Amino acid sequence: MSNFVNLIITTNASKLRSEKRFPLDINVGQLKEKLVLVTGCDNRTMKIELFDKDDKSLGQLVGDDKPLWDFGVEDGMHIHITDLTTQDGAYDQTEEPAETSNCQLKSMQNVKIQC
Repeated sequence: MSNFVNLIITTNASKLRSEKRFPLDINVGQLKEKLVLVTGCDNRTMKIELFDKDDKSLGQLVGDDKPLWDFGVEDGMHIHITDLTTQDGAYDQTEEPAETSNCQLKSMQNVKIQC
């Protein structure tokens, strides 16, 4: 048995999926701290739901002091992070960035030009 698991990570804040490797003895509180960098969600308000390899919900990971192996977490499972303080899709880009003209760029650089 491996001491690490690869987990698929999703969040309400983005449509992106990622896969990360975690030690099985990491506790839920430590996992939340690491997930801040992956999801952008606040570890103090995030909820973690565990799904099996067939995407069937196995419930929430509750208890910040409990290690992952306590929940039967296995390689290839999926965790979904929900943060009610973050709007759904908040980190998904919905519009193309506006083009910046040379005049705007020069203006931002404090260069005086006539456009």
